[in-house]
Amino acid sequence: MRPLHALALVSVLAPVLSAVLAGCAREPTEVHLTLVPAEAIGCRPTRVDGVLLRALGDTPAEARPTVRLDPRRVGRIDSFPAATEEVSVRAEGVVARVGGGEEPWLGGGVALLDASDALVVPLLRFRRGCALADTGAGLPPAASVAPLDDGRLLIAGGERGIDHLRLVLVRPGEPLARTIDLGARPRVGGTATPLGGARVLLAGGRGRESFEIVDVDAGAVIAEGLLRGPRSEHDALRLPDGRVLLAGGRSESGAARRDAELIELSPTGGVARRTLGELGVARVAPQLLALDDGTVLVVGGTDAEGAPIAEVERFEPAAETFEALGAPWPARAQAAYAALAGGRVVRVGGLEGGVWSRAAAVLLDRGATHASLGAVLGRALERPRAVGLVDGRVLVTGALGGAPVAEVVDPGQTRGALEAAREPIVLGRVPSHTVRLADGVVALLDENGVSLLRLDLSGEFDDPAASINPAQVDERDELSLDGPDRWRAAGNLLVSEVDGARFDLPAARFAAVRVELTSAGALELLLTPAGAPPLAIALDDARARLGDCGVTLDGPLVVERDGATLRLASGGASQECSLAPGLGRLGVAVRARRGAGVQRLSVSRR
Repeated sequence: MRPLHALALVSVLAPVLSAVLAGCAREPTEVHLTLVPAEAIGCRPTRVDGVLLRALGDTPAEARPTVRLDPRRVGRIDSFPAATEEVSVRAEGVVARVGGGEEPWLGGGVALLDASDALVVPLLRFRRGCALADTGAGLPPAASVAPLDDGRLLIAGGERGIDHLRLVLVRPGEPLARTIDLGARPRVGGTATPLGGARVLLAGGRGRESFEIVDVDAGAVIAEGLLRGPRSEHDALRLPDGRVLLAGGRSESGAARRDAELIELSPTGGVARRTLGELGVARVAPQLLALDDGTVLVVGGTDAEGAPIAEVERFEPAAETFEALGAPWPARAQAAYAALAGGRVVRVGGLEGGVWSRAAAVLLDRGATHASLGAVLGRALERPRAVGLVDGRVLVTGALGGAPVAEVVDPGQTRGALEAAREPIVLGRVPSHTVRLADGVVALLDENGVSLLRLDLSGEFDDPAASINPAQVDERDELSLDGPDRWRAAGNLLVSEVDGARFDLPAARFAAVRVELTSAGALELLLTPAGAPPLAIALDDARARLGDCGVTLDGPLVVERDGATLRLASGGASQECSLAPGLGRLGVAVRARRGAGVQRLSVSRR
């Protein structure tokens, strides 16, 4: 992040919009921002009529300017706040309609301000998959994919017909991908795990028992080591403390593996590997899904003969143990899984009895509770893929009669009317892999290349409504309810139907935040750091407390977080509580006992 006081210049009638952002530090830094409309048919506007730039960061909404620029003349922005970390761009125009004429075009992009002085941002039409021009960036069979912190995408290895390890680095907005050749060390069926910055861990593959850490900017291997024997068709996940968990897969003989191992990176650049205990079930092609409290659910996969596995397991990083959670759903081959905020995992579609399913289900409470969503897909999709969105919903893609289809599923089943009112999502190809990038774009990969899909501009710097009454249907759209039939509106309250029902304020996260909550009954206001258990402020009708720190309730509870200090206040009373340092930005959620209710929630940046 660099402080900004920005001047934006937009070229007149040019196909590429450019902006210059000047820093407001003692020695201002210029950042050149180039917005590149996607070239794919139906994606590129024939004319841009207006551009809206918005500064995003941890400052109150009123301190972040939103400036409309006219592309036919030069515009100026002279008041970007020092805490600006991103710049969102919303553009309006027209696009040629297939068959003749024009239709409205609406799109945008997000610039992640990093150390670079020249940023290229793809300007994407909302709700349309836009194919990148470089077909050399296709996803070969048995390749692995890693999204990097700066929005780039790495494609590693796979069946390319060569005996070298080839990496393809895609920077959305640039016309050509960069190819990196790492020599005679092919990886087919291995994993690629982002480690932060430009570093990626490449591990395993058919007949491979080695791993390497690659710096993709330098195009070089910077560390390497050996696994516990050859491992392919496994999964790998970076834990919040930086360690990497590898689990399942096939051995060199083709047997399904049930062992797991950790790779640890030291601050000085050293690498160590340790063997862990075993999974409860041996799995080929499992999925490791990170929950927001730092734990991991192990789902899916097959046995050595290809029979699907229904059992779910949970990995606790602190104890380094796996816990069996049973088989909460019927076994289903080729189902799609996605992790969501609130400790949830969604399973969508798949084959059951040789028939593609429309059904979905959600695991709640870190895998301990199962809820069926029913046949929520409008159509039974072949080869479904799922990716969690920042708003708490799931993007599901697949094929219908060979044609690409995309739908959005809401596990809380409260925002169906909202989605139905929007334009359909249009894809050009059926993806074999989907992944959300750092700027919120969803990358859709197949053997012919990469397409980019932006549904909207939602992100962690979103500003929630000034006041939310969750009993009101239209205001409840601001929230992500954990599952179906777990909440009901009763008068002016949203009431929990079960113990542990939860809703989250999706997307938005806060460094300094003010929360005001009016409630009835026993519940918890949760402040949720990334990769760690939530801070749970317990409320009843008399008192609110965080551990031993509390305040008597006399009206709404007001919570203010600033650094390592949390202030609880109600009526005329207040109490300051100490927090552990280094918690970072926090999300906001509510978890309730059965019969407890929420009347009003107000959340704002400070």
